[in-house]
Amino acid sequence: MKRFWFLLLPITLISCKAFDTLKPQKSGKKQEEPTTSSTTTTVTTTLTITTTTQASIIEIGVNAHIHSGDGIRLMREMGAKWIRFDIPWAMIETSDDNLNWTFMDAAIKEAIDKEFKIMASISMTPSWASSNGDPNGVPNLRAWEDFVKRAVSRYQDSVSLWGIWNEPNLERFWVGSTNDYIEILLKPASRIIHQLDPNNLVGGPELAFLGSSARIDPLDFLKELKSSDGDDHLDVLTQHAYGSDHNKFIEKMEGVKLGDVVVKDGIQQILEKSGLFGMPFFLTEYGYRSNEVGNGKQAQYLEESTQYLSNLGWVNMAVIYELHDDPNIPEKWGILKDDLKTKPAFQRLKKLLSP
Repeated sequence: MKRFWFLLLPITLISCKAFDTLKPQKSGKKQEEPTTSSTTTTVTTTLTITTTTQASIIEIGVNAHIHSGDGIRLMREMGAKWIRFDIPWAMIETSDDNLNWTFMDAAIKEAIDKEFKIMASISMTPSWASSNGDPNGVPNLRAWEDFVKRAVSRYQDSVSLWGIWNEPNLERFWVGSTNDYIEILLKPASRIIHQLDPNNLVGGPELAFLGSSARIDPLDFLKELKSSDGDDHLDVLTQHAYGSDHNKFIEKMEGVKLGDVVVKDGIQQILEKSGLFGMPFFLTEYGYRSNEVGNGKQAQYLEESTQYLSNLGWVNMAVIYELHDDPNIPEKWGILKDDLKTKPAFQRLKKLLSP
């Protein structure tokens, strides 16, 4: 994500394409299609990854952080299928065993009422459990396991996919090592989530694809994830990618090429080199800033990039960043303005997703 979650209270919508059902698998294994029971307040969700055809659009979602207002309805009208929420641990459990789920309950309920599938990404270490007193600190293991268990027990009938942290290769979100992420965050959380319900899905590591500007290079991170069997604790690989325009975005996905020769790796290459290519893959952040490219180009690029992702064949779901602009920051990533009025991108995407 492009901002510090502990300063805000937004939400995330995510849409996917061929996911009425999905029990992902590691590459080379036959995919199964389990079902997940639902109640009157939940959306039945089993996810099935199917092959993308030229004419079809993968399910597209929108990052909304913790928004629970009318923007959720508008995203449904636009044709989004998923919402990606933050579950900001530091804001929910401000002191040990002192939890306030009020704003999270409202966001989850709003999404379920609008029949969205939900991805919920848990992150942000509270100061009392943090190695450095900040949200990017390595958490106390007992405290982390306890919070994951509480969150999943509370929302497992509503959440389809659990994300483990946000951009842990960037220092502003994670000061620990890759091994810390795998052994302290991922493996314990995955065990808890699957023990509570084997049909629960776990996604990660939500890396930022920033190359040399990242504290931990994405390829190094994914190689260690693979060598440490961290991928065995993931049902879905998740990644973030941004480009200044649509062509630059393609380079982030498929690499920079001179003719047929790749001279700079993209996400496809780092997945191949790490041995992870072929796992179910969700691109859980992509987007363009209207203050940088203009409203018209933002709309054009989002439409082009969504069509492009749908035709790649190895991206199973993608999530647009983000639902609405924030009046407190200059970067305007939103499909909606800060007053929830629509931008041209909303109309272009609505035509694409809800023809």
